[in-house]
Amino acid sequence: MTISGKDFLSLGEFTSREIEELLSLAHEAKSGTSLPGGAGKILVAIFFNPSLRTRLSFQIAMERLGGTAIVVNAGSDLWRIEFADGVVMDGKAGEHVKEAARVLERYAD
Repeated sequence: MTISGKDFLSLGEFTSREIEELLSLAHEAKSGTSLPGGAGKILVAIFFNPSLRTRLSFQIAMERLGGTAIVVNAGSDLWRIEFADGVVMDGKAGEHVKEAARVLERYAD
């Protein structure tokens, strides 16, 4: 597929052919057909707030792509995460969000 590896930032960045391929792929995914390209891939999603539709859509999409989804709930599955810059990490938060993102980036696709 010619659109692999491109970030989807604007529809204007794609050719008509690429848009047709993208729509075809979306139709195939919606039909429930397992799609190539996700086999062996791992998605890690961290949710800072409760979610139903977003969480399920990510998990179902990865299953259909042949990959694995790992979902972490920041409020209950792990320690507190710090968001403010320049904070000395000696309080209740166990890790800064920027550092956590770098760690997860190495573990997941």
